[in-house]
Amino acid sequence: MAQAGIHRKHILLTVLFSVYMFEYMMTLIFMDQSVYALKQGGTLIHYLRSPILAAGFLLFPFSRLKGGIRSRRAGYLLMNLAYAFSMLGVLYAGNPYASAVFSLTGLLALGALGGAVYYFVAMGFVNHPYLGRLTGAGGAAAFLMQIAAQQLISARLVFLIVMVLGFGLVIFASTRIAYEWMFEDPLEYSSGREKGETPGRTKILFGILAMCLLYFFLGVTDQILVSGNFAGDMTIYAWPRLGGALGYVLGGILADLGRRKWLEISAFCMTVIALPVPFMLSEGHTAGAAFLYYVVVLGQIVYMNLFFWDLAPMQKHPELWASLSRILSCLVMIFIPLISGFSVMASIMVETVITVAVILCISLGGYYPESREEGAEKKDRMADFVQRYGLTPRERDLLMELLQNDGNIQDVADAMQISQRAAYRHLNNVYEKTGTDSRHALLRAYYEHELDIGLHNTP
Repeated sequence: MAQAGIHRKHILLTVLFSVYMFEYMMTLIFMDQSVYALKQGGTLIHYLRSPILAAGFLLFPFSRLKGGIRSRRAGYLLMNLAYAFSMLGVLYAGNPYASAVFSLTGLLALGALGGAVYYFVAMGFVNHPYLGRLTGAGGAAAFLMQIAAQQLISARLVFLIVMVLGFGLVIFASTRIAYEWMFEDPLEYSSGREKGETPGRTKILFGILAMCLLYFFLGVTDQILVSGNFAGDMTIYAWPRLGGALGYVLGGILADLGRRKWLEISAFCMTVIALPVPFMLSEGHTAGAAFLYYVVVLGQIVYMNLFFWDLAPMQKHPELWASLSRILSCLVMIFIPLISGFSVMASIMVETVITVAVILCISLGGYYPESREEGAEKKDRMADFVQRYGLTPRERDLLMELLQNDGNIQDVADAMQISQRAAYRHLNNVYEKTGTDSRHALLRAYYEHELDIGLHNTP
């Protein structure tokens, strides 16, 4: 029996994420170029990028506090218009002071758009087994497009084409009834906070701390690369950047292992691969060190995104939680310049301390998956079905109600104490994940699965 498949909404969200990541990378490049003539002012704007982007990401959840579907659709379209207008100003203003103003407004709009895209991805891929692989492939595609645009084609022309494509995707998603869920209030992940179904506060805090420390680790490595005078060797900006695309793909594949059960450990193992970078630089392997760094840093971005995307649907305000990966990474980057004067050995010592701290966080947070003795216990048939198809606790509740209740969907909704509309949305999610299209087909799939598990568990 097939597991959760890839549907049209997953393809749309992957393309939307890829377009956004391309716009994000090209926006930062164009902004730096446009305000370069301001010298100190340009440097200031460069360092203001992170906090302004973080503010933009925070702007999105606040924009959803009030209003219905129409106002949220209109708000999303306005964010895109504000971004497009600002970027046209950055590209064609001609005056560095005007470009600086457009850069600041463009960064804010870019952050708000990022908050929307991250939220849509988190809610559209709830418990999906291919979230890492699909978004990793989307990020890799964006990275390769960015390299091709700069090295082979007109960067400005490609950027304008992709920006129009992105705006077309926004209009498509905003006008189709099938994507109305993107602008509705999110469904409950669970009817309560049952033990084991949602992580506790302590586990979440240790996980966040571990991810932030790993990101800071890579910031230290970045400072080593920057401070290690490359003596005019600009090849680090050519083929070594291909490591970024590899990092996206590799990070996505490794993150999805066991439905992201090994996410934190995989993130740790991949990040510490960057430890040899300073020694490679001291031996003159500049391009190799840069390639390795790009692999690791883009892989870590994948891990950080997935950590919060998996958490978001379980929380009261998923709009905020989905964006926390970018918000926290922006805030971490603010502190990186404080270590710019460190020697290579001092930086390595800092990285070592961070490594030990991350190990403690993973251990104290309980992120080591428990081992299971094969055949020691009989599988719970409902739990196995839920795990196989990535159903949320609330979707499991609906399935259990369908097994016990022969009434119509209103009867099921009343028994679950939810609205009929919410019951239909949960039911459609279950149909999508299980590859069924009717109540009869769903129940038949469940009983066939139950029979299959029963036969396997028969001594």
